[in-house]
Amino acid sequence: MGSDTPSHAARSVLRAILAGLKSHPRPDGLGKIIQISAAKSEMGTSFVARNLAEIAASEAAYDAKRVGLVDCDFLQLAQTKHYFAAHRAGDVHGPYDATFGSTGYWQVSNQNGQTRAQPNVGAVYIDNKTDLAFTSFFWDQLGVGDQLSFFPNSAYWQLLRSQFSIIFVDMPAFDRNADCLALAPFADSTVLVALADDGNAPAHQYLRDQIIAVGGRYEGLILNAGSPLRVLQTAQ
Repeated sequence: MGSDTPSHAARSVLRAILAGLKSHPRPDGLGKIIQISAAKSEMGTSFVARNLAEIAASEAAYDAKRVGLVDCDFLQLAQTKHYFAAHRAGDVHGPYDATFGSTGYWQVSNQNGQTRAQPNVGAVYIDNKTDLAFTSFFWDQLGVGDQLSFFPNSAYWQLLRSQFSIIFVDMPAFDRNADCLALAPFADSTVLVALADDGNAPAHQYLRDQIIAVGGRYEGLILNAGSPLRVLQTAQ
C-alpha cells in the first residue's frame, strides 16, 4: 500500500471522524473550517487532511457546494505535489481565483522583511476525479528572495465559508511555526495528528491547551499507526 492510499480500515475510521465533524452544522448554514495540524513534523497531517477532504467530496450531494482543501504549508505544499504528480497529469482543471474578491490567506515578504499582498500568487484548482477544490501557488510570480507566509485574514475565512460546504486546512506542525494558533480562533474545529506510539507526548497536550487558550475549539487527536498510514483512531 502506497503512502497516498489509506487502507480500508483507515478509510472507515476517517469516515467516522468526518461524520463527527459534520454532526453539528453551523447555525448560519455556512461551511465549517476544519484545521488539521500537529505538534511535531512528519505526523501525516497532509495525508489526513487530503483524505478527509476527498471522502467529504465523495459524499457530497450532487447539488451541494464543493469541498475545499486549503494548503497553508508553504514549505511542503504536499497537496500540490500530490495532485500535480506525473501519474495524475490531466486530472485537474484551473487555475481559478483563490482570493474570492478578498486578499487571500497568504502574504509575500521580501529580503528586507517588508510584507505585501500579492493576490496573483495563489490559485484554486479542481480535481476531476473527486470534484475537490484545492489551493496551489505560482512560484514564478515571486521575486528573488521573496517568501510566502500565512496571513490570518478573518474576512477571507468567513468568505470561504460561503464558497464551500466544508473546508479542510492543511497547516504546518507547531514545531515549525505557530500558524495553527493564528487560525484556531477562526476555525470551527482543530484536529491534531500524532504517531500512535507518541500520542501521549507532552507536546500534543501542550498544543491542545494553547489552541483552547487562544479561543479555538480542540476536536481531538488522530493517531497515525505508522507510515504509510494503516490504522487511525481518535483520542481525547
